[in-house]
Amino acid sequence: QQQQQQQQQQLLQQAMAPPMGSFISQHNLTQFEEFRRLSDQQRREEEERLLPLQKQKQELEAKQRQEQAQLRQMELEWQIEQARLQQEEVRLQQVKLQQQMEEQQQQRTK
Repeated sequence: QQQQQQQQQQLLQQAMAPPMGSFISQHNLTQFEEFRRLSDQQRREEEERLLPLQKQKQELEAKQRQEQAQLRQMELEWQIEQARLQQEEVRLQQVKLQQQMEEQQQQRTK
């Protein structure tokens, strides 16, 4: 790969050399085309190499989002259960107070 980069650098320098006269020589055009071809090839190879990693990253991110959604759902279910238990506790306290009031009423009528 280092050799490929050196070759690209050489080709780029050759392609960028000032042309003799007011036109770009065929040699420089050929050198520049070769440099571009190598750059495209190197870019494609790099993309192919990274593709599995990108896919793995996307899968992990999707799994993380799914786990976060499941955790949020569990938290909401827990909150609902806590609210239900509080309502039940209030209801039991109301029943207890009602019984106490009835007992007091009965004691007064005796």
